[in-house]
Amino acid sequence: MAVARVPVPDTLELERTPRAPWAAAVADFCRQRPLGAVGGAVIVLMLMVAVAAPVRVRLHVELVPVQAPRHSLKVAPEAGVAVRVTEVPCV
Repeated sequence: MAVARVPVPDTLELERTPRAPWAAAVADFCRQRPLGAVGGAVIVLMLMVAVAAPVRVRLHVELVPVQAPRHSLKVAPEAGVAVRVTEVPCV
């Protein structure tokens, strides 16, 4: 069986795949300002939660009819909470 010798270079030069410009900018920002990157991630997370909130809400809101007694409403003036009842005609 014949064996052929193939020249092998002493060092290998690896080329980096080029990044997208925005990815390079984000990586540089994270490297130079890690605290700002964490703050930005928190803000992005908060925006994602705010956008998804209408889908995730589990509250059931009922309209109070005009004939409902006013004493059934719970108002906490000491907490600085004001309740405003909008009159809605009964159907």
